[in-house]
Amino acid sequence: MFQWDTSTAVRNAEKHGVSFAEAATTFDDATAMDGPDVSHSFLEARRLHVGRSGARRILVVAYAVRGVAVRILSARLASRRERVTYAQAS
Repeated sequence: MFQWDTSTAVRNAEKHGVSFAEAATTFDDATAMDGPDVSHSFLEARRLHVGRSGARRILVVAYAVRGVAVRILSARLASRRERVTYAQAS
């Protein structure tokens, strides 16, 4: 189950051109990379997920697990370096 703050999702889409609904589809990518987001995990354990979305774009998704839900915090297109790392790991 995915959840997010609606106002944050609107700002994210305006800034990065990525909807949180699209970002959620990266979790269906069996070859996605996932790990801790140590630089932003002060108040809660946050994670970074790099995967291919249903729209075939490689995205970086910041999220936190809250109970049984995955709360999406931000999403953006992967940088060139992140795309190369993803391709090498796939």
